[in-house]
Amino acid sequence: MPARVEEQRIPPLRGLVTLHNQWGKPFADVDLRRWLRLNRLVFNVEKVDALAHGAAADRVVELLEPAREWDLQVSLRTNCVAPPPELKPLAEKGLFDVFLVPASADTPNLDFWLAECKKAGLPIRLQIPAHFSDGASIVANASEFGITSVNVAAFDLFTPSAHGGSAAQSRAAVGAIQQFAADLEAAGVECNILRIPFCQFDDARRANVGNSRQFHLDHQQYTKASYEQAVNIYRNAPAAVSKIMLILLARSTFQRTFVDAVLLRLLLQMRLLYGWSTALHKLTRHLRNRYLKPKVSGQTIEQIAREIEKVRAHETATLGKVCSQCSLRRICDRDTPEFKRALPGLDIKAVQGDLVVSPMHFAAAQPKHYDALDAKRLALTQGEEALAKEANAVVENRAPDRQIMPYEYTVVGAPWEHLEGGVRWHSITNTEKQSTQLENVEPPFTLSVTFGGGIAEFIGFSFGRHVKLLCPMEGYRHTVVLHVAADGHYVLLRDGKPVRPVEFEGMFYAPLRLGGRLDPRIAIWNIDAQIVTQFVKIWRGEHTHVPHAEDVKYSIIVVNSRYARRLQAMLRAIANQRDIDVRKIEVIIAYIPGLDATDDLIDSMRLTYPDLRILRSPFPAQNANAKGFMINESANMASGEWIVLMDADIVIAPTMFTEIDKVSDTANFVSGDGRLMLSKETTAKILTGEIRPWDQWDELVNTAGEYRYREAHGVPVGFFQCFKRAFFDEVKYAELDHFEGADMWFGMALQGKYGKEVRLSGLPVLHLDHGGSQWYGTTKHF
Repeated sequence: MPARVEEQRIPPLRGLVTLHNQWGKPFADVDLRRWLRLNRLVFNVEKVDALAHGAAADRVVELLEPAREWDLQVSLRTNCVAPPPELKPLAEKGLFDVFLVPASADTPNLDFWLAECKKAGLPIRLQIPAHFSDGASIVANASEFGITSVNVAAFDLFTPSAHGGSAAQSRAAVGAIQQFAADLEAAGVECNILRIPFCQFDDARRANVGNSRQFHLDHQQYTKASYEQAVNIYRNAPAAVSKIMLILLARSTFQRTFVDAVLLRLLLQMRLLYGWSTALHKLTRHLRNRYLKPKVSGQTIEQIAREIEKVRAHETATLGKVCSQCSLRRICDRDTPEFKRALPGLDIKAVQGDLVVSPMHFAAAQPKHYDALDAKRLALTQGEEALAKEANAVVENRAPDRQIMPYEYTVVGAPWEHLEGGVRWHSITNTEKQSTQLENVEPPFTLSVTFGGGIAEFIGFSFGRHVKLLCPMEGYRHTVVLHVAADGHYVLLRDGKPVRPVEFEGMFYAPLRLGGRLDPRIAIWNIDAQIVTQFVKIWRGEHTHVPHAEDVKYSIIVVNSRYARRLQAMLRAIANQRDIDVRKIEVIIAYIPGLDATDDLIDSMRLTYPDLRILRSPFPAQNANAKGFMINESANMASGEWIVLMDADIVIAPTMFTEIDKVSDTANFVSGDGRLMLSKETTAKILTGEIRPWDQWDELVNTAGEYRYREAHGVPVGFFQCFKRAFFDEVKYAELDHFEGADMWFGMALQGKYGKEVRLSGLPVLHLDHGGSQWYGTTKHF
C-alpha cells in the first residue's frame, strides 16, 4: 500500500534487541529471551527488530518461538555484510519483515538480500547512509522488491558508515537526498532523512527530516526506552549482559538490592573506572568546599523565573550565534559532532520565523507507510467514532454540570499561581507535573480542560499511578476532552478530533476501559517554562446498573487472572448474603481486560444483581503478575469504611457480613475461621450450579476435605483479610512481580498495628479447587 498522509500520527511500538555486541560476540539464547520479555512487558512494544550483522542473521530463528509466546512480532535487522540465509522458512515461522541497514548503498550483498526477501514474500525497510551514488536504482528497487520505507541517515549507532569527504561532496549529498526523497514519495514510498539539521533542506523536504525530537515519536522508528537500552547493551560483553538481564528481571522481587542497582549502572555504562570514580565522588561530595556547593533552585515564582532566564542564557551560549537565532532550535539537533563527521563543511543557517516548539510541526504532512499492526492502531473503530460524535455533542450542546474554578485546584510539586481565569504552571524540568484531584467521578462522564499560554510535550489526564491519558501538544492552545461511557470505554479528543493516547513504556498505559470510580488529575509532561490551564468542566451522565456509593460500608477487592468461572461463584455468594442490605457491600474487581471473560461476567452480574455495586479496575497485561500493585491501586476506588481482600477462588458463608457487622464497632481486623479445601467434584458442581453454597452451606462444611485452621503460623493471609480502610493510609501491599509471602507480610503488619485479629469462630471460607495452580502462574482458564 502506498505511503499516505494521516490526520494524526501514532508513536512507535517497535523495540530493538541485538543478538551480539559491537565486537560481534554473541549473547546467550537465554539472555535474548529475557530481553524479549523486557521489551514486551516493560517497554510495552508490539514488535521488535532483532539486530544480527553478518552471519549472525541465521540466529534470528531462535527468537521466533519465544516471541510468539509474548505476542511479539520479530523483524530481522542486518547490515548485509554476509549473504542472506534462506528466508522462506523464517517467513513461514512468523518473521514480520526485514530491515536492511548496509554501511554503504553499494554493499555487494544488498541485491542478494533484496532478491531473497522478495522470494520469501517479506516486506523490506531500507536504510542507507547520506552518501550514495545511484538514487534512481534504489527508487526502482523500491517498486520491484516491495520496499515500504527508506531511511537516509547521516549516521547510525549500530552500523558505522564511512566519514564524509569534502564540503563540496557534502553539499552534493544533501542535494541528492532532497531529490531522492521527492522521487521516493512520487513512487509511493516513505522516506525519512535522519540526523541532519532542518536548515539543510527546503520547506518541502522538512516533513521528511527526523532529528532526536522526532525519531521516537515516529511509528516507523523505535520506542525510546528500548532503543536506549539496546545502545547500552550493544557496548557490553556477553558475561556482563547476562548479569544486566538478571538484575533487570529482579528489580520487582524480594531479591532487589542496593548492590544490584549500583552494579546495573556500572555494567550499562561500560566504564568501570568512571563508575567507581563517580561512586567515590558521591560518597565524598560533602567534603568539598562549602563555597562550591550548588544553590538549591527556588520554589517561588520569582526564583523560578530567574532559573528560567539562566536556562535560556545557557541555551543561547550552548547553541552558538547562528542556532540560537533559529526558529527551529527547539526541534532540531543542530550541528552535532556526528553530523559534522558524516557531512563535513556544511554551513548552518538560522531559519527565520516564529519559534517552532512542536516536534511534529513539519512531520504531520509526511506520507507514511503503515504495516498491519500500525494500521490497526491508527484506525478508529465504529465504537470510537460513535463516542467521539457523542463527546462533541455533549460539549457543544449541554451546559456543564460543574465548572471547576482556578482556586479549587493547585499543582503538586511545582510552583503555580492563580490567575483570574486559570492556573499558571511553572517548571524548569522535563518531568511530569500533576494537579491536585479535580473531582471524584464514576462513568459515564465528560471532562474538558483548555491548555494555553505556553507549550509542553504531552497534555491530558492522570488516574493513579498506572493510567495516563495524554496526547502530544502541537500548538500553543488545545482543548482536551475525555469522554467516558457507562461501561468504561472512552475517547480522547484534542480540539474536537479524536486522538490516540500516547503509549508509555513500563507502568503507564492507556487501558481498553477505565475503572468504575476515578480521581482525575490534570497531567502535563515536559513544560517549556510555563503553561496555563483553564475552563475545567465536567458533564455527568446517567448511571446504569451501578448503585451509588453513599451506603457502602464494606469494599471487597479481588484480583482475578483467568479465574472468571470461580469469580462468578464468589460474586453469587456475596450477592446472596443474609440479614444484611447488600447495598452496604461493593466489589472492586482488578483484572486484565481480554485475558478471560471477566468483562462479560461483570456485565451479567450487574444485570442479575442490580443492588450489588460492582466496579471495574482494569490493568495492562504487564501487570498480570503484580497483584500487590493491583490491590494498592484498586484500594483508591474503595468507598467503604472497611476493606476486604479476597481471592477469586473463595466462597464465603451466607452470614459472613452479618457476623462482621456485629463486631465492626469494636474490631479493626477480622478474619474467617480458616478455610476448607473443596474437592474437584464439589467445585465442579458449584461452578455448574448444581450446588448453591448459600443454600447448602452446612452440608458443604460438614463434607468438605482438608480443613486449614491456623495456617501461616496463625497469620490471616490473602484469601480473606478484613480490616479498617484507614490502615491502607499507613501500609501498602508489597508490590512485586510475584506474590509469595506478600499477603503474610501484610497480615503481620495488620497484627502489628491492631493486635490479634477477631476470628469469626465456626465460620470458615470455602476454597474452590483449581488443580493446585497459583493465581500468578495460571495459564489455564478456571
